[in-house]
Amino acid sequence: MNEAPHLGVKCGRMADSSLTPLLEQRPRFLAFVRRQVADDATAEDIVQGAFARAVAATGPRSPGDTTTWFYRVLRNAIVDHYRRRSARAHALETLARESAVASEPARRPVCACVVKMLAGLRAEYQAVIRAIDVDGRAVEDVARELGITPNNASVRLHRARQALRAKLVDYCTNCCGDETIDACRDCYCHD
Repeated sequence: MNEAPHLGVKCGRMADSSLTPLLEQRPRFLAFVRRQVADDATAEDIVQGAFARAVAATGPRSPGDTTTWFYRVLRNAIVDHYRRRSARAHALETLARESAVASEPARRPVCACVVKMLAGLRAEYQAVIRAIDVDGRAVEDVARELGITPNNASVRLHRARQALRAKLVDYCTNCCGDETIDACRDCYCHD
């Protein structure tokens, strides 16, 4: 290996003699980092990473310059730690949001019988069933639009479903024989 003529720098790495003052100040560096981060283990990791960077650093430094430079390395490492933590939290938030959307059950298509039977219901029943069951809107949103309370909208929806169920059982015997509106959701009648 070629040895540089100044301060014993070998192969572009900081000489061992330049690291000695840093190693002697390790407790001060650790205390400095501990004041900036939440736990001791993280502080230890940051200081160790900074020492690894000091070993890999190029160019000669005087002992005073080395200490100043090392504090800068520590500050940058602390900033990087918080950036990584923020990025990780953002990624976890995004993942949670995406998995919540992915876990929502897919809406099944509504049978043609249901749409056809809606015409025979009272207008207010038609409105809530179309908005909530067919269009998939929230009860609260539909209630606000109709100028009624969410509780009133839920009651209206319940009564509308009962009326629709009775009509479907009479009309669509091939899929509504068990008297449930959900069975009609699986029906693909074209009548």
